[in-house]
Amino acid sequence: MQYIEGCGPVCYIEQFDFYEYDGIKFNPITWKSIIPEIYNDFLGADYKKKLKTLKEQDILATLLFELPRNGKNIIGKWGNEDSQKVYRDFSIGNRMNLKWNDGSFLKGNIYWK
Repeated sequence: MQYIEGCGPVCYIEQFDFYEYDGIKFNPITWKSIIPEIYNDFLGADYKKKLKTLKEQDILATLLFELPRNGKNIIGKWGNEDSQKVYRDFSIGNRMNLKWNDGSFLKGNIYWK
């Protein structure tokens, strides 16, 4: 796995590569095929209205990931550009546990950190 974040003017995923070893070589796997779409989950119910309000108020919220030092589970990090105080009006949390499950990740609980 290889993960690179870029920042400027906002932080974003520059590179996120997974590989599967077939016994001979490592084959690339796109991260979007093994990590479920989670961005809107942070907004909870009525996410479309909240997305519209975020855009109208020019509030940026990016999605980044925190990789483990040990194990296989990762953490999705939502927001990242402003304070928790700003995001609390829109989101039910700013972190989501993603649990490795034999070839893909499963959504876990959302919480504030």
